[in-house]
Amino acid sequence: MSPIYLDLKSKLTQWQPTIVTASEKIVEWQLPTELEHGLFTSNIAFILAKSLKQNPNQIAQDLKLELDQFIIANQLPLESVQVGPYLNLKLKDEFFTQVIKDKTLSSEPQNALKKEEKIVLLDYVSPNVAKPLHAGHIRNANLGESLRRLFSLKYAKVITECYWGDWGVQFGILLWAWKQFLIKKSIEVTINGVLETVKIEDIDTAPIQTMVRIYVWGNQAKEQTENWDEIVRNEFLSLESGNKENRELWSMFLEISKKNMAEELAVLNLPKFDLEQGESYFESEFLALADFLEANNLWNREEKARFIDLEDVSNSWLDISDERRKSINSFGRCYLISSTGYSSYALRDMSARISWIKNQKADLMITVTGNEQKHHFDQFINIICYLATLPSFIKHYSLDLSQKLTNENIIHISYGFLTLTEGKMSTRKGNILTAYDLINLIIFEAKRVILEKNPEKTAVDEKSKIIGVAALKWFDLNRDSSSDLVLDIPKILQFEGNTGVYQLYTYARLRSILRKSEVGETTPTASPSPLNKGTDSTEMQAPLSRGQAEGLGVVNSSTEELLTTTEKLIIQQMYTLPETLEKAALSYKPHLICNHLYSLCDKINSWYNSTPILKEQNEVRKELLLELVEQMTDHIKFTLDLLAIEVLEEI
Repeated sequence: MSPIYLDLKSKLTQWQPTIVTASEKIVEWQLPTELEHGLFTSNIAFILAKSLKQNPNQIAQDLKLELDQFIIANQLPLESVQVGPYLNLKLKDEFFTQVIKDKTLSSEPQNALKKEEKIVLLDYVSPNVAKPLHAGHIRNANLGESLRRLFSLKYAKVITECYWGDWGVQFGILLWAWKQFLIKKSIEVTINGVLETVKIEDIDTAPIQTMVRIYVWGNQAKEQTENWDEIVRNEFLSLESGNKENRELWSMFLEISKKNMAEELAVLNLPKFDLEQGESYFESEFLALADFLEANNLWNREEKARFIDLEDVSNSWLDISDERRKSINSFGRCYLISSTGYSSYALRDMSARISWIKNQKADLMITVTGNEQKHHFDQFINIICYLATLPSFIKHYSLDLSQKLTNENIIHISYGFLTLTEGKMSTRKGNILTAYDLINLIIFEAKRVILEKNPEKTAVDEKSKIIGVAALKWFDLNRDSSSDLVLDIPKILQFEGNTGVYQLYTYARLRSILRKSEVGETTPTASPSPLNKGTDSTEMQAPLSRGQAEGLGVVNSSTEELLTTTEKLIIQQMYTLPETLEKAALSYKPHLICNHLYSLCDKINSWYNSTPILKEQNEVRKELLLELVEQMTDHIKFTLDLLAIEVLEEI
């Protein structure tokens, strides 16, 4: 997984042929749509043809002559191919064996990408106090964790933040309901259409489940309680103003919630967060921001309410495009203080970004939430970025902080709904499917499938957990995150097709080949391989010459006898992984990694079904293929790990 591919691409950017330089064009190299066409392709001849009014095929032919000279001068392991007006570059045949020999395809993971000296603050999961993680949080956790692992390859430092929803009027509901429950000792509440009785002793035996039921009961009691809105609003205002009883209850809710969340996220292979700063953590910051906005007359007043009209922002913001101005103009009013006088999500979210720059030195701030919050993020991001351009803001908060508050540095990554056959979930309405219940349901089904295929299997419980979580994660991550997701448990547990189980099966089958080769199950133990001679350096080298290759015993008469076209395609796809990782990191789309891995595993399955490696008579080729299989397993394991999916040696 070394960045040799990116080094090669970087070297190619130095090629500036005469005709391109004169036209002030930069030659861009991309992956071709089909790897059969090579490693790189450029349409520079087609682009130049329009401006020079010449035949693109002739331009490509002229460029190819200069490109060949550049390749020779820089000793690059490439050969150029003209495909109509396109220039394609392929690896030279000799280089494929060198890639395997030097273990280029299984170098240290931390070298997969060239790091940028940036500090990234990644905010994901974002649970709510006094509620278990619901099934929708699984999407947040899966997407956020895969991005964390990917960003760790790309950036110098990644700080993870679990931004708890631990503030807001919903706590007024919970505080009131909790106090009523302590008085009543027992309540009845409808959960998923079933009437349940909740007793005072349940607090000790099932604290998080009890809190959820009390919260649901508090919402369901609205119709039967006079002045309910005012009562719960006053409870929250009392909390916000520092009431001791409410603060102590709130602290208890938070402690129980954090303990429960840690247990649930561990099943999804999520490590502990670096920060768990909920909305309440930024209280002093959002009070200070409110004072600044008030003192500088930067918001509109409406009795107790304070708001900023995005139409005013679009008209006042000078340094933006007309298209963006039009977009901002449609975002409407954003209330920072409600009509009852309490702070809004928007004010608290803006304050969090200010704090992350101040205290964490963040350069890039990325938050993962559901699609339904897109409008909220559109509003507050544009407001804080606009404010950061004002002289009064720069003077108050500093130029350095203000320069980091840009639309390029504050990113919102959204994901679609996880829907059930019954429709969208709602804790308030008592329609609940917790993450814990859903994960266990899938693990239970995975165990049933395993035992159905082989009743004699051992360690079924552990395998069922790994397979179930892998199936769920793959089904989630193997698509653009913005799309909605409808769970189909039998489908995601299939051993064939584009499923997580299929990737695990491919890995396990390759590992089986290696185990059999070690015990000489099919053929006598092979003699030491000439591939193990020499250095394991991953620095880019010129390809072996024909004479050098024959001297090492790598070839007899030609390299084509050792590696087939299919094997070269597999090597080529593995070799280009850094390109996929770079695109996935910059676009925030882990599904590109899934696309890469599924395509690779599909090729591998077709290949080993028709290639009896352990029966190969040519010992040099056999050793070469076994080394390739070893690097295939490293590649699959590394790539699955980026998705927080564990592997199994056998299924």
